[in-house]
Amino acid sequence: MKEVSMGHPEDEGAGEGPVSVSVYKKKLTEGERLYKEGFRYMTGTSGYVKDYGRAASLLMRAFLSGNKHAGFALGLCYLKGHGVPQDAEVAVLFFLQDPCMSSYERLADCYLNGVGVPRSVEKAREYYLLALEEGSGIAQEKLDSLPKE
Repeated sequence: MKEVSMGHPEDEGAGEGPVSVSVYKKKLTEGERLYKEGFRYMTGTSGYVKDYGRAASLLMRAFLSGNKHAGFALGLCYLKGHGVPQDAEVAVLFFLQDPCMSSYERLADCYLNGVGVPRSVEKAREYYLLALEEGSGIAQEKLDSLPKE
């Protein structure tokens, strides 16, 4: 265990000896570990070589282990056909499994363009609004450019 001295030297009681503090990394769940590894293969980061097939396999295992973030990444794989057969309908289903800003942006784009779902400007608007609530930097611009239905 690493020991660190805490407190300012002029504080009362400071310097009476080091306070023992554990410094450790949180142990990852299996789903988190698989997601991180799959994401690294998907993006070619952290010294990993891009391998979409391996990425998709790891991300699917992560998703099945309960990691919702893998849903967004798998949605991208299916949308683009990276490591899996291209299938926009399946991509939409995965985006729906990870309720986050990025998934909302992709869902809005899918509805706006009729990719994997019937075209609906109103549904696109709903998802851009959800993305905006999550802090999206592009959602307001997209909302402003939506056609009036």
